[in-house]
Amino acid sequence: HLLMKNRNQKEFTIVGYSFGSVVAIELVRKLESFNHKCNLIIIDGSPDFLKTIRNQQLQAENDETLATNVLLGITDKLAPAVSGDLYLRLRKCKSWEEKLDAYVKYFPKDILKMSTEALRNITINLYYRLLVLGSYDTTKVPPIQANITLLKPTIQSFRNLEADYGLSK
Repeated sequence: HLLMKNRNQKEFTIVGYSFGSVVAIELVRKLESFNHKCNLIIIDGSPDFLKTIRNQQLQAENDETLATNVLLGITDKLAPAVSGDLYLRLRKCKSWEEKLDAYVKYFPKDILKMSTEALRNITINLYYRLLVLGSYDTTKVPPIQANITLLKPTIQSFRNLEADYGLSK
């Protein structure tokens, strides 16, 4: 679609923020496969950066544990008083769907100014993005040729992450 709307354009500047950095990198990879020149601007994100967040803040040996940790992580930040009770409820659930239903039902309605459906959708999107990151492997695809500009905070979030967030790989 992008190429059809920009038939005569040979150079593209693509911008990605946070998880969108992964999408932007893949879009650049696709454009380069059609011999387009790209400039990539990444704002506080990269596959390595996002995987570091996932692995350090949501430690999980499997998808079931990841689901529980995501739901508890959100609750810890927004409604810490109910985290303990929610954890006990989540332990009884057998699937992601059951956990999500319990979370949405139990999450205090007065904390967020959004509908139950919006809370459900935001949570689903976050969880599936984290799942995708778990299997996203940049070592199995060719590196992109684009010029990359990384914009990041002056104080780094993680000490053991490369200064360029691993984008030079």
